[in-house]
Amino acid sequence: MKHSNSVFHQLLKHLPRHQFQKAVDRHKGDHRVRSLPCWTQLISLMFAQMTGRTSLRDLEENFNTKRNHHYHLGVERIKRSSLSDANNNRPSAIFMETFFYLLGKVRGELPRKVEEEMVRLIDSTTIDMNCLSPHQLIFS
Repeated sequence: MKHSNSVFHQLLKHLPRHQFQKAVDRHKGDHRVRSLPCWTQLISLMFAQMTGRTSLRDLEENFNTKRNHHYHLGVERIKRSSLSDANNNRPSAIFMETFFYLLGKVRGELPRKVEEEMVRLIDSTTIDMNCLSPHQLIFS
């Protein structure tokens, strides 16, 4: 049977794992981590975004059903509690650095007008968490 890379794998080609690992090491993201490394957290959160998962339970169920792809992505099964702890306790600077690394790669290849619109779009999506109730955060 002929092997073909998934769309997810094609997206990840633009983020070298060693580049992500540099950010993890700089912020000690995997320090004393036993079950869910930063790479698995990133992959699972990207999966959640791309597939429209609405909760950690939904993410855990759907991500773990794709076990045959885990080896090729360099990840393992996730547990809801571990992912919740990682989301609460890991420095967000790891993912911010990763975002700006990817943005820098894209900026060099886009026309100036598209670049300005992209940044405006990113900036316009901020949400003030103080004005939302917990009910709105879960269901919005």
